Amino acid sequence: MRRFSLEGRWRLAEQSITPVDKPGVVHLNYTAARVQLVESGRGTVTVTHPDGKREVHHVSSDGTLDLVRASKSRSEVIDIEVSKGLTIYSLTFG
Repeated sequence: MRRFSLEGRWRLAEQSITPVDKPGVVHLNYTAARVQLVESGRGTVTVTHPDGKREVHHVSSDGTLDLVRASKSRSEVIDIEVSKGLTIYSLTFG
Protein backbone atom coordinates (compact mmCIF):
# COMPACT_ATOMS: atom_id res chain seq x y z
CA MET A 1 0.00 0.00 0.00
CA ARG A 2 1.28 3.43 -0.83
CA ARG A 3 -1.25 5.87 0.65
CA PHE A 4 -4.86 6.31 1.64
CA SER A 5 -7.19 9.05 2.80
CA LEU A 6 -10.67 9.13 4.29
CA GLU A 7 -13.66 11.17 3.14
CA GLY A 8 -16.73 11.71 5.29
CA ARG A 9 -17.27 11.27 9.02
CA TRP A 10 -15.76 8.11 10.52
CA ARG A 11 -15.70 6.69 14.04
CA LEU A 12 -12.09 5.64 14.60
CA ALA A 13 -11.46 2.77 17.02
CA GLU A 14 -8.23 1.05 17.96
CA GLN A 15 -8.54 -1.63 15.25
CA SER A 16 -11.44 -0.51 13.05
CA ILE A 17 -13.23 2.39 11.40
CA THR A 18 -16.97 2.85 10.88
CA PRO A 19 -18.77 5.48 8.77
CA VAL A 20 -21.04 7.78 10.77
CA ASP A 21 -24.41 9.12 9.53
CA LYS A 22 -23.84 8.26 5.84
CA PRO A 23 -21.40 6.35 3.62
CA GLY A 24 -17.70 7.08 3.97
CA VAL A 25 -15.03 6.75 1.30
CA VAL A 26 -11.50 5.36 1.49
CA HIS A 27 -9.32 6.74 -1.34
CA LEU A 28 -6.65 4.06 -1.79
CA ASN A 29 -3.45 4.47 -3.82
CA TYR A 30 -2.01 0.95 -4.12
CA THR A 31 0.35 -1.28 -6.09
CA ALA A 32 -0.71 -4.95 -6.03
CA ALA A 33 -2.46 -7.67 -8.01
CA ARG A 34 -4.93 -8.34 -5.23
CA VAL A 35 -6.66 -6.11 -2.68
CA GLN A 36 -8.92 -7.49 0.05
CA LEU A 37 -11.01 -5.73 2.69
CA VAL A 38 -11.80 -7.26 6.09
CA GLU A 39 -15.24 -6.10 7.22
CA SER A 40 -18.19 -6.81 9.51
CA GLY A 41 -21.81 -5.74 9.57
CA ARG A 42 -24.43 -5.39 6.84
CA GLY A 43 -24.45 -3.00 3.89
CA THR A 44 -22.64 -2.30 0.64
CA VAL A 45 -19.08 -1.64 -0.45
CA THR A 46 -18.74 0.11 -3.80
CA VAL A 47 -15.37 0.21 -5.55
CA THR A 48 -14.78 2.82 -8.27
CA HIS A 49 -11.75 2.46 -10.54
CA PRO A 50 -10.02 5.34 -12.41
CA ASP A 51 -11.70 4.30 -15.69
CA GLY A 52 -15.13 4.77 -14.06
CA LYS A 53 -15.86 1.05 -13.63
CA ARG A 54 -17.91 0.44 -10.48
CA GLU A 55 -18.34 -2.81 -8.55
CA VAL A 56 -20.98 -3.10 -5.83
CA HIS A 57 -20.48 -5.74 -3.12
CA HIS A 58 -23.54 -6.55 -1.00
CA VAL A 59 -22.34 -7.58 2.45
CA SER A 60 -24.56 -9.79 4.60
CA SER A 61 -21.96 -11.54 6.75
CA ASP A 62 -18.63 -10.78 8.37
CA GLY A 63 -15.56 -11.68 6.35
CA THR A 64 -13.19 -10.66 3.59
CA LEU A 65 -14.10 -9.05 0.26
CA ASP A 66 -11.97 -9.32 -2.87
CA LEU A 67 -11.89 -5.72 -4.12
CA VAL A 68 -9.23 -6.25 -6.81
CA ARG A 69 -8.18 -9.55 -8.44
CA ALA A 70 -5.76 -9.06 -11.31
CA SER A 71 -3.32 -11.43 -13.00
CA LYS A 72 -0.38 -9.09 -12.36
CA SER A 73 0.48 -6.20 -10.09
CA ARG A 74 -0.73 -2.73 -11.04
CA SER A 75 -0.77 0.75 -9.55
CA GLU A 76 -3.94 2.81 -9.35
CA VAL A 77 -6.14 4.86 -7.05
CA ILE A 78 -9.53 3.38 -6.22
CA ASP A 79 -12.38 4.80 -4.18
CA ILE A 80 -13.95 2.39 -1.70
CA GLU A 81 -17.37 3.62 -0.52
CA VAL A 82 -18.49 1.94 2.70
CA SER A 83 -22.14 2.20 3.68
CA LYS A 84 -23.39 2.98 7.15
CA GLY A 85 -23.81 -0.30 9.02
CA LEU A 86 -20.39 -1.68 8.10
CA THR A 87 -17.14 -1.62 10.04
CA ILE A 88 -13.82 -2.15 8.29
CA TYR A 89 -10.70 -3.54 9.94
CA SER A 90 -7.92 -3.86 7.41
CA LEU A 91 -6.85 -3.99 3.80
CA THR A 92 -4.59 -6.80 2.62
CA PHE A 93 -2.50 -6.93 -0.55
CA GLY A 94 -1.00 -9.65 -2.69
